[in-house]
Amino acid sequence: MTDVPAGADDDHDDVVVRATVSRLVVTIEAPVEIVESVVRDELARRRASARIQAFVPILTERAARRRLRDRPPS
Repeated sequence: MTDVPAGADDDHDDVVVRATVSRLVVTIEAPVEIVESVVRDELARRRASARIQAFVPILTERAARRRLRDRPPS
């Protein structure tokens, strides 16, 4: 049992997504909808596989940036 309120992880994830999307939309110059979809997907992957959860936001942004940079032009 933990003292973390229910939904706290979701709130934190939303903060990570908003901040990451905000940075990537400017640097990658991709539509918000595409960037957010990629970031949410990468965040879920990193949450599931990372041993040290504190690094998840950094790993998420790096992976999303790489995927967005390598995507074919729309």
